[in-house]
Amino acid sequence: MTSTERAKLILVVEDDDTVRSQYTFGLAFAGFAVSEARSGFEALQKIESRRPDLVILDSTLQGIDAGAVRAELASNPHTRHIPVIVVTGTCDGFSPSMDGCFVLQKPLATWRVIEAVARCLDGSASGQ
Repeated sequence: MTSTERAKLILVVEDDDTVRSQYTFGLAFAGFAVSEARSGFEALQKIESRRPDLVILDSTLQGIDAGAVRAELASNPHTRHIPVIVVTGTCDGFSPSMDGCFVLQKPLATWRVIEAVARCLDGSASGQ
């Protein structure tokens, strides 16, 4: 990356502190700028204040769940272009044909998250 390029901003939305920290550390080490949110509500606030280049979204959030976050992003012309990677312990309700680049199954090695992020941002994922 040259001095005039900015690191791509990734928003990690995960209510498990350990998992969120693992993804954040790995992504930062890989050269991405990273923002974190513990809930769907916090994620929407952060997206409003500073739009990320990609969102990693846990499927089982309390309160405003992943489906509601995705619906809100899709309904807004300023955010509908943001790729979403859904991370889930179960694929119930989520399928790879969703608008997001990927649906990843937990448990998940950090390198797989980084690989998915890179593929989404490169546009090489299906649907891009």
